Amino acid sequence: LWLLADSGETDRMRYARGVLAAIMFLVLTGTVAMKFILLPARETGLATVKETRTLDLPRDFAVDDTVWNVVLVTAYDDPSTDWDSIFHSAVRVIPLWDNSSTLAPPCVHRPGSLRVVDPPTPLYQAITIHCPSRTPNTTGNFIAHCLASSSLIEVYVSPSSIIDMRRSSITVRVGLDNNTDKVIHRTVPFTILPGMNLVSILTFELRQLFRKPALSSLGLFDSVDTFYVARMFSLGPDPRAKISTAIPRSPEISTLRTFAMIDSSERVFTQDNRDNSLINGFSEIGGLWTFLSGIFGMVFGISLMRVLFGVKPISVFGLAHLLERERIIDACAEDYPRIQEEIALPKHERGLAALLRDHLIDLDLFIDEPNGKVDLEREEEGIVKGRV
Repeated sequence: LWLLADSGETDRMRYARGVLAAIMFLVLTGTVAMKFILLPARETGLATVKETRTLDLPRDFAVDDTVWNVVLVTAYDDPSTDWDSIFHSAVRVIPLWDNSSTLAPPCVHRPGSLRVVDPPTPLYQAITIHCPSRTPNTTGNFIAHCLASSSLIEVYVSPSSIIDMRRSSITVRVGLDNNTDKVIHRTVPFTILPGMNLVSILTFELRQLFRKPALSSLGLFDSVDTFYVARMFSLGPDPRAKISTAIPRSPEISTLRTFAMIDSSERVFTQDNRDNSLINGFSEIGGLWTFLSGIFGMVFGISLMRVLFGVKPISVFGLAHLLERERIIDACAEDYPRIQEEIALPKHERGLAALLRDHLIDLDLFIDEPNGKVDLEREEEGIVKGRV
């Protein structure tokens, strides 16, 4: 930083240049640590998303089959009781098929339950109920081919408590994927209370997740999983509850009827995105380096690389040429027979070629030749004697 000096340059200028180069080097080092290590590692657990819109599903997207996957969550205090069977017996999901097909598969309770939140109390327990489609869905046209037009959920809960409504309510997630974990973590839930008869209108969105978030931080291996997600468009009192005998009404019974509305508008497509991958880090570091080098060169007339690492802007040979060093030196001796003499010229005879070599062009391949072909002191001494 401090030893390199141009002809006629004062110490004050040299020190100012060294201080500015050191500051720029620290800025670059800190940016490299942020862009290559800290921010990519942070985004593996806190991923950003990008929202786009689409009318038709792109053909190169493989979407999971769509099925109704209803997940219900409640709180309970006594883990010793057989709460699984109590919860399952208190919940019914009835598919309301139309008459367009004779196929009418029923909804099926998955045995057991899931613990959504670990202790302490209250414990949260979830059960899942699958309503399969009439035909396998491989085209993404789930409205016409796969899903029941509506579902009816009956939940038996205790209406007595008004203190902690979490203990006397049910949280419902109506998902569109067979994977319960996706439904729990990617579907926005809503809560029904005792004695309520509700109807909800759903619309559908596309969601795309990184399968391996750690590898996606490299910016090269973006293996993704695409599936449909249900979003509640509206929720209100069910107008059919007073006139339909299929919908029970009781202070201890809550019902929820759901259906997917006819929606031909563009769909929301939410994708996992990387703002700080390693590839993005390289591009940002390259841009910052170019900017700082340009400012430094404009102020001091010398490249930042030259001050920091002693590397000249132009190199006749690259690292690969070191493997054929002897052959290149011999060939250059034939093509440029006076190159050794010009390199070894005494100070009082040096001119433009020496100026370019000192500041711009790297000829270390000849100067550092280990076999004595380019010994500057002896070469310079021989040239001087020959001219005398």
